[in-house]
Amino acid sequence: MRSAWVGLLALLFTACQGATPGEQSPGAEAALGLTPFNDVIINEGGEFQVKVLVLHTGDEAVKLTVEGLPDFGTFSGDTLIFRPGPDSARESTVLVRATAGTASDSQQFTVKVLPFHPAPPPCNTEMEAEAPQPVAGGRHWKRVKSNTCQELYGVWGSSGTDVWAVGAGGTILHWDGEEWTPFSSPTDRDLRAISGSGPDNIFAVGGREGDPLPTIVQWDGTVWKPARWSESAREDGPDWGHTRGTPRVLRAVHVWPQGAYANGIMQGGLRGGRVEWNGSEWRAYGFYMGNMVNGIGGFGDYVVWEVGPGGQIVRREGTASWNENTGSPRPVNTTTELFGVWAATPEDVWTVGEQPFFSDGHATLWGAIAHRDAVGWSSEQRADWPLFRAVWGASATDVWAVGLGGLAHWDGGAWTPLLSEKLTANAIWGASATDAWMVGPGGRVLHLELAP
Repeated sequence: MRSAWVGLLALLFTACQGATPGEQSPGAEAALGLTPFNDVIINEGGEFQVKVLVLHTGDEAVKLTVEGLPDFGTFSGDTLIFRPGPDSARESTVLVRATAGTASDSQQFTVKVLPFHPAPPPCNTEMEAEAPQPVAGGRHWKRVKSNTCQELYGVWGSSGTDVWAVGAGGTILHWDGEEWTPFSSPTDRDLRAISGSGPDNIFAVGGREGDPLPTIVQWDGTVWKPARWSESAREDGPDWGHTRGTPRVLRAVHVWPQGAYANGIMQGGLRGGRVEWNGSEWRAYGFYMGNMVNGIGGFGDYVVWEVGPGGQIVRREGTASWNENTGSPRPVNTTTELFGVWAATPEDVWTVGEQPFFSDGHATLWGAIAHRDAVGWSSEQRADWPLFRAVWGASATDVWAVGLGGLAHWDGGAWTPLLSEKLTANAIWGASATDAWMVGPGGRVLHLELAP
């Protein structure tokens, strides 16, 4: 499914101060000037309009001409319209000239076309009979056709009938209450996480090692498009400038109505980096020594939790931050890697992951869960737990942890594991206790619902 993005850019031909069209000061020559034009960046298959408004100080008629107009552009009256297709030139230089009598001026701008990757042919449209997995509360996890075979890494929704899943190769899927539909994507990079504040303010993040910047795409309620970066968000910068510490692959994103931020792990896994959305563009935030982050969760922009390798648990309140995994003994072993975090309240927080366990000279991985209550943190590791990747709860006494090889459920008193490769998942999100989704390898999607 592809929707057109219609943008409007007003280019104003400025006049001398104090003059109005058709009027000039005694003895002054007619003057005409163009303000510098902004470059146009547009998705293949989209639409962008450039509106030309003319003011000048003379009586002569103004004539507008355009040079270098690409074949996907039209110019009529005072409006340029660009509608690039799959075979359109990726970059064109356009020059606009205005003349009126002996006065003239010209400016040029660049039109850049970004590739739009069409949704792949549907896959996983037919499934072998697979019995739903019964769980607590008269519910079951039931497999649903996803129409993709790509690995899915993230899921988020604004409601039970507006759910998005993202994954490998720029995969984007949407659930409308009836079926999952693959969407065309503005990127072919892996998308690792997704979050939003409403149906028309959603970001998905990811990337590929070696790219100058990580990948961030935005849903504005009409179309998925590449998010805008600040001009200073480059690969390199001064040693202590804010362009340092930008990860190439983002693993987590947290969005609220007034802003958003995302984080990941730097190449080589030695440090992390944070980027922030200020309402109009993304910019690099961290210095050289950013935190390594796999998961983010919390409440708006005030209380936010970040978790990652080395048992890292960071709590942010406003602009301040605290390392929660401190003390002796530490609440979480430093060999633990945490992947997901979910908070029922600012004082009731769950984070999950995996921890190496050594026995007889051999190392195996155990599932790990840590919990914060009003007293502090506690943690547990067990061999019969999956290697957890994400956690979400419908309430403080109805929490799900999902991962490689199964899931576990918290009922307010204990965790109950359910091991099955068919329950492997990378992410989980829900609208209610009887309407939740988990997504994973091979395009597997499972829905939590009331059993018949």
